[in-house]
Amino acid sequence: MKTNRLLELHRVFKTTDLHYLKILLGAEILTWFTITTVFLITNAMAQEKIPKKIETPHGTVEWKQINEAGTNSIAKLVRELTPDEAKKLDEDSKRALPLIEKYVPVSKRQPDLLENLDLTFAAWLESNDPAKEKSDDIIKIIGAAYGQYCIEHLGVRWAVIKDEFGTDIALVRENPTTRSFPFSSIQYRVEDKKTNFICALYESLKHLIDDAKK
Repeated sequence: MKTNRLLELHRVFKTTDLHYLKILLGAEILTWFTITTVFLITNAMAQEKIPKKIETPHGTVEWKQINEAGTNSIAKLVRELTPDEAKKLDEDSKRALPLIEKYVPVSKRQPDLLENLDLTFAAWLESNDPAKEKSDDIIKIIGAAYGQYCIEHLGVRWAVIKDEFGTDIALVRENPTTRSFPFSSIQYRVEDKKTNFICALYESLKHLIDDAKK
């Protein structure tokens, strides 16, 4: 997976407006999350950044947004998943529950899957056990479980896409056209060792999709 792809975690497109989103995840303060987002466009530094802030069931999410019309850099849908690819993602998503049970004590578990994935990732990251899961496995399991949650709640699906960074499996939908890269976002957090981002990642994507429908 290319490092450059880590800069592009969500892409949501209106009919003429392009949203390029880079998420720089802030620290969790009490029960709320802060997200700073920078949209990657040619003249980003010269364009006005519009502060966005929403209240969600998972806390407060904030970012800065730039819209640009007429940009054609939309990741192309190459094909739908093969049955084997879909089966593998489904199998990986089902590995999330045992992972949660391993890393999150019963007393700390939440009713919401995304909150438990956040807790699991943080506990895994902090673990000094030399036999703990490899980062690639964590990315696959948490990414697949997060993706399945988005499929069930946001009307997206897995598909193979291609853009300037290469070919990858991403969450996609039409009306509005959406491209989201959960595996890249989790890899990013593995590398910078920051936590408490999965709930905020979902809420920002949900808002961008809902907003683009208007």
